[in-house]
Amino acid sequence: MGKKTIKKDKILKHFDLLLDEVRSLVYSLDVWNQLTEIQNHSKHFKKYGGHLQHWLSQNYTYKVIVQIAKITNPNYKKEDVNFIKLLKEVSEKRYISFERFLESYDSPPENERRIWNIVKDGPLETYNRNFTVEDAKESFESKTGFPYNHTDFSEMINQDVQKLDEVFQKIKKLRHKKIAHLTTAEIKKVPTYADVEDCINTIKIVAQKYKLIFYHSHDDFHYIDLNIRTVFEKAWIDQE
Repeated sequence: MGKKTIKKDKILKHFDLLLDEVRSLVYSLDVWNQLTEIQNHSKHFKKYGGHLQHWLSQNYTYKVIVQIAKITNPNYKKEDVNFIKLLKEVSEKRYISFERFLESYDSPPENERRIWNIVKDGPLETYNRNFTVEDAKESFESKTGFPYNHTDFSEMINQDVQKLDEVFQKIKKLRHKKIAHLTTAEIKKVPTYADVEDCINTIKIVAQKYKLIFYHSHDDFHYIDLNIRTVFEKAWIDQE
């Protein structure tokens, strides 16, 4: 039996777009952390890399602050694809349900348990078994934290909306007064790089949670083979 093709509605299509944004944010953070490590351990970079370091920090800051604000701004417009907007829609439509959870499996869970290929090795026993509706119930409950027959997830979703709103509040003034607009207003508390990293990680955790609920799929959003240091391992400018 071939895999079932899941027909994606507007919520899932918008969620996929948001996942791309999260992946881009995590990628930017990973690149930044690797470059920071190089800066901190390279005497040559510390001595001569001031201009490059300034350029890197400025572009990283502008990029991630705009991107974070874009997907967490609670004052979104009708046409915006926004994480808070999406979660509120999920709550209002009671989009999360065990029935929908079952429908999203590539192969529908079976009602009866089947076990085969039993191999005994002393007291140990290994075997294959099919995926049942009871297994799906356990999976749903572990992912949502509620019984499988629960129907109102507004409280859980509201907590995640609050987390995303708190993320936006951390970077709001910097984005509004220094990046999106040029003003003379002072910002009393400028978010640190650690604050920005916390913001990205919070968004990532929320995205992971709903990807598990919607797609039964875990995603850490990291590029496995990302290694910025490689380009710095060999000198490419001839020494005079």
